[in-house]
Amino acid sequence: MTEKGVHGHGVELARQRLRGAILSGTFAPGAQMRQAQLADALGVGRTPLREAIHIVQEEGLLVSDPNRTVRVAELSADDLEAVYAIRIVQDATTVRSTIPRLTPDEAGELRALVAKMDHFAHEQDYDRYAVPHRAFHELLVAGAGGRVFALSMQLFDHAERYRHAYGSGGPRSYEMADREHHAILEAAIDRDASRCAKELVNHYARTVAGVIERFEPGTTLPRVEFACAIAIAEPDQPGGAAVWKRARDMHRDAGGRVHLPADT
Repeated sequence: MTEKGVHGHGVELARQRLRGAILSGTFAPGAQMRQAQLADALGVGRTPLREAIHIVQEEGLLVSDPNRTVRVAELSADDLEAVYAIRIVQDATTVRSTIPRLTPDEAGELRALVAKMDHFAHEQDYDRYAVPHRAFHELLVAGAGGRVFALSMQLFDHAERYRHAYGSGGPRSYEMADREHHAILEAAIDRDASRCAKELVNHYARTVAGVIERFEPGTTLPRVEFACAIAIAEPDQPGGAAVWKRARDMHRDAGGRVHLPADT
């Protein structure tokens, strides 16, 4: 491995360990540490750590303070709402395009992952539950590829940070989640993209409602409500067509040159 390759590997290792410690709650929200202390805790070099800090900071998980100290980003209702508002629209859009192209092998894998979640939820082994749970949501959006897929999984991880901090709501919450996962699965197996999107939105909305009640009871989430309305709208219905036509007309009025598809 070249010197550059070794350095790049070190930065990625530092990023993974730093990010993992924040997402899992090992480094608590608001915790402040000097970079030297952080390097020792993670078992990484200070030079790759500095680059890793910049990467994780851009993701919004860290805040740099003076004198070579860093602070883990606080949790807030505003951030929680933003994470779910974006996630709801993003993933509902993605499954509409990926579910119709789901292969038989992928459908079988989704079914196997739900069975694993059922088993671990029954055993109340929530650490092991987390592995198939992430893989299930990952597979639902894997067809998007590239930047879209990366953003979806980043949002998944940020959402899990709140669940780690404020709990899942106990066995009853996992029972509800598993019913929702089964509904998502059956829609995916049927290649019913619109139904799958709606079931996914329902799952996310119920989850964030539970988290906010444990975090800041009584808090309303208007952006999440608006995102749900957008996410379950049918793109081929008059409302969606009207929005697209208005956007296209605005673009043309502004003299834009980007090619847009003609009316069908």
